[in-house]
Amino acid sequence: MAKWRLIYLDRVDPLWTQTVWHATALYTSQNLDSTMNTLLIEFTDRKLVSCGQSQNMYTEVNIDYCKENDILFTRRMTGGGTVMLDEGQVFYHVIFKGYHFPLKNKILYDKALKGPLQYLRSLGLDAHQDMNDIFIEDRKISGNGAGSIESTGVVCGNIIADFDYMSCVETLQMPSNNFKDLFTPLLNRYLTTLKLELNHKEMNREDMAKDLIRAFEKALKIEFKHDELTDWEINKLNELNEQYLTDEWIFMPEYFKDRKKDREFIKVARGIGIVHFTEGFEADVIIRGKQISQIDLFDSGYAFLNDLSGKDIFEIKPFQDTILENFRKKLVKYYYHTQ
Repeated sequence: MAKWRLIYLDRVDPLWTQTVWHATALYTSQNLDSTMNTLLIEFTDRKLVSCGQSQNMYTEVNIDYCKENDILFTRRMTGGGTVMLDEGQVFYHVIFKGYHFPLKNKILYDKALKGPLQYLRSLGLDAHQDMNDIFIEDRKISGNGAGSIESTGVVCGNIIADFDYMSCVETLQMPSNNFKDLFTPLLNRYLTTLKLELNHKEMNREDMAKDLIRAFEKALKIEFKHDELTDWEINKLNELNEQYLTDEWIFMPEYFKDRKKDREFIKVARGIGIVHFTEGFEADVIIRGKQISQIDLFDSGYAFLNDLSGKDIFEIKPFQDTILENFRKKLVKYYYHTQ
């Protein structure tokens, strides 16, 4: 039976949820001969907003709201969209030694998510994996991201026991009140929690963490060696904690010079997103699959576009008008972002 390293951290500062696995991945990469695959488990008592590695913080995050409400915000080393981590979640990070690109992230997801799937099914929930996320029917209960750090592959994820939906909406930068009003019910509809799925049962995070560890062992047929962070990892962690709070890291000013760029799109769930269009006229469009589910127009001169509601995006013929053609192309572009 394969042996893995287990680091159970219990309650941590929210910044650790972004930095501790980074430190451990670097340690693992530099000690490939003596280290093993690692699972880190932790939770936090304070909110944090985490922006994807290549995202524009100014576009994604309501910075003023976060500052006013003492909510940390930073950028992480893996890709994906902006997420809010809060007190109702248990976080896991799976670090695979000897991982190199171009090995596809799907391979990492398929292995790492066996543990969370086993845990959720042990609760009697019919959980299934869809690429990098875990769903109960069409409701996401676990979001995951993956990446490579030197010679390691990392999968970062969560189990959502409870969630502060209202704060999540407020921490995200919205281009208009209408856009926000469209997003809010969709978030409530397509993001679920153990509390909702288990008839409002309160979940103890310590018990959740222990059961999740056992689920990883059973699903992956491994045995854990309980361990603590090494001095090297702690020193690196302290360095990363400082780095992750600098403006250079959070805002990447050399790369993102446009601080006023409005959000054009948000992905709610796989296959569902909202597009905000302002190039000649203003409109908010909900995309479900390939269909235009809803159009909210704010220019009577383009009211004829309401006829596109219910249409397949790819069946809309190119427009001769430049503004309308840009609108069609934006819908096609962001359809692919929902996948």
